[in-house]
Amino acid sequence: METDELPFVDLTPMSQLLVCPECDNLLVQPTSVCVSGHTFCTACRLELDKCSTCDGTFLEHARNILIEQICKLIGNMCPYSASGCKYTLTATLLPVHVSRCVYRKLECPLNKIPACSCSWSSVVKNLVPHVMKCHEDKVSERNYIMSTALQSDVKIIIHKGEVFLYYKYHDGDEWFAIIQRAGCTELKFRSVFIIRSSQNKIESVNMTFPVTSIEESMDDVFEQGRSMILDDTVVDKFTVGDEICMMVAVEEVE
Repeated sequence: METDELPFVDLTPMSQLLVCPECDNLLVQPTSVCVSGHTFCTACRLELDKCSTCDGTFLEHARNILIEQICKLIGNMCPYSASGCKYTLTATLLPVHVSRCVYRKLECPLNKIPACSCSWSSVVKNLVPHVMKCHEDKVSERNYIMSTALQSDVKIIIHKGEVFLYYKYHDGDEWFAIIQRAGCTELKFRSVFIIRSSQNKIESVNMTFPVTSIEESMDDVFEQGRSMILDDTVVDKFTVGDEICMMVAVEEVE
């Protein structure tokens, strides 16, 4: 089974049971055990004459090997714990969580656009309030937009709790358009580009691509053919005056 297909299991409640009753920290090897089975970290054991839970004596040279192995397996705190994340997970699931953690740090997506600038930097969970407050003129809360201008276009789409950056621009004799996601949710999406002729309703261009991460280089995505690239001769067929009938959408993938 691929790592990204593993079910997400939060082991924080279990980890809270695997703590030393004296110092309240996760048990680390070697451990010490009293006659009743209460398990302590060795540092605390050396400070105690008897078990602080039941007043029982400690067993000489006895360790709780099973507890030590479990603690070693699940004792992986999210690296964004300093930002507020409380998750503790297995070593296998930790990378999956980290890639989706809402306490992951990021900059404003608009910083990726040459003509835009925003000094905002925070955690993922604060991104939606930021764009709604500071970039309201670029925000659409529908899953589709009309991108009709024959020049660069930048929009932010908020759909199903996810934040998407849409960018269209012209370079040389080619048009480029891309949608990237900030990673606020675990859902999967695809981008849809539809260009229609205002004179001939039948003729159209329809292109669909997986939505890429905001952390990926746009240049790499275009070079690998993972987003829309059209040359001027194609675009000219659908241009009327200084506008083009182009719809852009994001759709959830089941």
